[in-house]
Amino acid sequence: MNFYLPIHGSAIYKTDDYTFRSGLGTTTVTGWEVTGSYSESILKIQESNREFKLLRPYFYGDYYPLTGTDDITTDKVWLAYQLNRPDQKDGIVLAFRRKDNTKESIQVKLRGLDESAVYELYYKDQDIRKRSSGKELMNGIDISLPQGPSSLLIKYNKIEGKE
Repeated sequence: MNFYLPIHGSAIYKTDDYTFRSGLGTTTVTGWEVTGSYSESILKIQESNREFKLLRPYFYGDYYPLTGTDDITTDKVWLAYQLNRPDQKDGIVLAFRRKDNTKESIQVKLRGLDESAVYELYYKDQDIRKRSSGKELMNGIDISLPQGPSSLLIKYNKIEGKE
């Protein structure tokens, strides 16, 4: 949707990271069941709402698709995109390995960064922090997910470089 309608929303019916992150945009409509056989945990709903509030501002930044646009409606592909906020010197990468995809990893090239700067990356799902130069990130980084369907969230911010 980011290509055609930058300010958009979607309905989200589950709190697992893959489904929840797949529906993210500047707004969301949640349809979580809280009673019954398909109930979502109240704690997980609260956690998902906190993540949405943290990620929402990035959807007003620059959008860069990091994977191709061919066959994006099939379950055999990776889908990854970057939301970059040059004014804040930070951004996020969201990646999705779909259920029928057989590749454990892909390489993505980030965009809109300062080649000479150093960035700290935070891999939220693995709770890992690392540093890389803007040049390294724009030349390509490997991201991996052991199985699909699953998602990956990377937050980054510029920590050293020209102002």
